[in-house]
Amino acid sequence: MTQADFEVWKEAGPGTWRPHRPRIIIVEKGDVLLMPPGVAIIHAPLTLETCVMEGSMIWDRQRLVDIRRNCMWIAQNESVTNEPRLGDLDNVLATAIEDEARRGDSAGR
Repeated sequence: MTQADFEVWKEAGPGTWRPHRPRIIIVEKGDVLLMPPGVAIIHAPLTLETCVMEGSMIWDRQRLVDIRRNCMWIAQNESVTNEPRLGDLDNVLATAIEDEARRGDSAGR
């Protein structure tokens, strides 16, 4: 999605916005779908039968800045998610980014 798409989505809200060209990914029983960390991806799981789905977040330290940027955008545009508020997550991410930068600085010496 482009930045313009995100702005339209933010204004319309997730209940009324429709993508111009959605991508469909079919996941069958036993499959695992991994979405890359730090990439803003709008997703809407749909099942035709009763099933169990599980989700979690796997973050890569190389993408912490992108992850933080996306989390902050969501915090400023709460209508775009059905997830609870971020709470202290921004502070945790900021600390992790600072720690990672310090590690990088000391490794380069």
